Formats: sequence, C-alpha cells, structure tokens
Amino acid sequence: MGAQALRAYLKQMRQNVDFEWFDEAQLDDTLSSFYNNARTRQGELYRGKSLQSIRYAIQRHITAPPFNRKNIDIISGANFASSRSAFQTAMKEIKVEGKGEVRNKPPIEPADLRKLYHSMYLDPSTPAGLGNKVQFDIRFYFCRRAMEGMEKLTKNHFQVVTDATGAKSVIQVLGEQTKSHRENDQDEPEARMVETGGRLCPVANFEKYLSLLHPGCDRLFVSPVDAYRPEDTCWYTRKPFGYSKLRYFLPKLSKLAGLSKSYTNHSIRSTTITLLNEARVSPHDICSVSRHKSISSLASYQKTSVARRTEMGIKLSNQLGILPKPPSTPSLPKRTCTATSTTATVSRVEETVVPATCTAQFGLAELDIPSSFFDDANEPLDPHAIANNVRSMFSGCTINTINITIQK
Repeated sequence: MGAQALRAYLKQMRQNVDFEWFDEAQLDDTLSSFYNNARTRQGELYRGKSLQSIRYAIQRHITAPPFNRKNIDIISGANFASSRSAFQTAMKEIKVEGKGEVRNKPPIEPADLRKLYHSMYLDPSTPAGLGNKVQFDIRFYFCRRAMEGMEKLTKNHFQVVTDATGAKSVIQVLGEQTKSHRENDQDEPEARMVETGGRLCPVANFEKYLSLLHPGCDRLFVSPVDAYRPEDTCWYTRKPFGYSKLRYFLPKLSKLAGLSKSYTNHSIRSTTITLLNEARVSPHDICSVSRHKSISSLASYQKTSVARRTEMGIKLSNQLGILPKPPSTPSLPKRTCTATSTTATVSRVEETVVPATCTAQFGLAELDIPSSFFDDANEPLDPHAIANNVRSMFSGCTINTINITIQK
C-alpha cells in the first residue's frame, strides 16, 4: 500500500518512480513533498492511521528483498529530519480536519447477531446459506480482518482435528501474510472453531461445505450452483468469489436480514474481540486469536456496549425514583400455529421441513407457539411431547386428529 501510494504520487508529478534507489537526501526531499501533498484517490486527506501505515509500509518495502537497504530508517533516522517534520505537520493538518482519530468498526449488536445467525441467509440446508454460514464462521472464530487474505484462502488453509476427548475443532494450518505478520512467520493463529452439535454446528457445517465443493477448484469461497437437489454431491461451481463479492459480504447480509444497521466485514472481527473481552478472557489470550502484536492494540476495541450503557442509564434513573421499563430480551422470530377444521401448520423460519403427526385437544384458530415446543438445541420436540404441551394449553377444548408440520 505505501509503496504503491508513493509511486502513484511520483508518477502524477512526472518524476522518477524508482524511489527505492534514491540516495538518502533525495529520498528525504521526496518524502517531505509526499507527506505534504498525499491524498486519497478521491482527493481527500488520508486519515491519521492510514498515513502512518503508509509510512511504515514504505520503510518495510525499502529494507526488504530485493532492495535490502537495511541502513535506511525513514522513521527516526538522522538523515530524514526534513521528511519527519513534514510528516508531523501533515498529521496536525489531518487532526484539524477531524481525521486523526482511529475509527474501528462497531461490533454487531447482540440482537442483530442472533437474528442474522438464525436467519434463512445462513441456513446450512441450502448452498447459498451454507456458503454464507461457513464464511461468517471463518471470519468470526478466526477473527479475520475485513478483506485481508480472503480471496486467497483455499481448502488446505484449514483442517479438522480431534483432541484427546474426541471433540472436533477446525484450526488454521497454513500461514499467510497479514498486516501484523509476514508469510514466513512461524506462529500460526491459535484460534479454534469448536463443534457444538445441532444443525448450526460450525464444525459439522464446515465439513459438509468441504464435501460439497467442486473437486476441480481449491479455493475456499466459490459461487453456489444455480439449481440443486439435497442429494447432489456438488453444490458449488469452480468460479471463486471476486473482491467485490467478498467485500460486500456483511453489508449485503445486513440489508437482506433486516438488521438495525449496515455492518461492515470488520464488524465481525470487532464482535469477536468484544465478546471475548466481555467474557473476561485475558488480553494475552485474545491477542493469540486476533494476532495483535501488542496488548495495547486491543484498547480501541474495549468500548462499553450499548446494553451496558442502557443498564447504567436505568441505574441513574432509579436513583431519581424513576423506574423505566427494562429493555426487552431479543428473541427468535415468532412461531405461529394456524388451525383449520382438521389441519394445523406450525411455521418456523429457521427450521428445515420435518413432518410430524399427533392427536391433540385444540380450540383456537391462531396462537404463538411457546418455547416448550422446542428443546435446548432449538430443535422441535417429538410429536408426543408436542401433543402433551398442546393438551396442557387447551384443556377443556376438543379437536379431532390434526397434522402438525414444521416448515420454513
């Protein structure tokens, strides 16, 4: 990024673009001019964090192979006082323009997170839903930065392993060059995606996804087929997702699922770090997942959540003798039951089709189905258990044998 920005600037100014071979005096003058005039493609000032990143990237570019100019230090070297002064002036201008602060993307609100994860758009029973869910899980559990390396991920980057207790996990086994780590670094991410059981188990979904990928393509994220049958052995084409498809992954899902705001891909990373922090996981352990090199880098993620701020507001109101209504608990979409003379249909957005028949006493045309119809894993109970629940709700009312069908 830094080398490209500087080279583009020199090309625009019709100057020699081979800055890697400038002597120190010429490079100092070039950087001074660049810092004072650096702009984005839209002609706007860079943000402070972006200009800092560009500066460090130029330093790494010059000192790395094939140039190997290890003796040059544009950050603190004595021969770069002029460009250092220009950089500080540029940073002051950026701050005056209100672009000096670091803006981390907000984490996904708990209600939105649950709504999205249980929506039809992450339904593992369809090719598009399964692909979306696996991509979300990879971003979430492995704390991936927005677009970093996503296009290059292959089937071989991750592996399913079994520990001494027999529990399965997905781990990353191939390294990659990231913002904080070079490709040849020895330490790999320590994050694990652990099996949970049930239809939304991330490990089971990952294994299913790999088994249904096209054998002729090694890329991890590819386009689903236009038409499929559940029994088909291949649900995906050989066409990999491009940059735009991956870039707008969460913004598109935010709109489709009707979330409260449009989230960016980096919001998934922010969510992971925020949830681990709220669970009182040590900063050192969080860094092993997020791959931050410094614990201090986590400070920008450690913000008070909306729920916590609401709780504090309620406590202040209580001290004034005001008793505000507590915030409602997020819930899954309502389950409804509509009855005719002989048939009742239970509709549940996030469940697959599961036919079930039972005899029950029933007496209303429409009702909300309670959570007692479903077990702790959010799966429907067996027909006899559902029938008993219906009888307890409508004692004194009589209805003939009915068919209850769990469907989308």
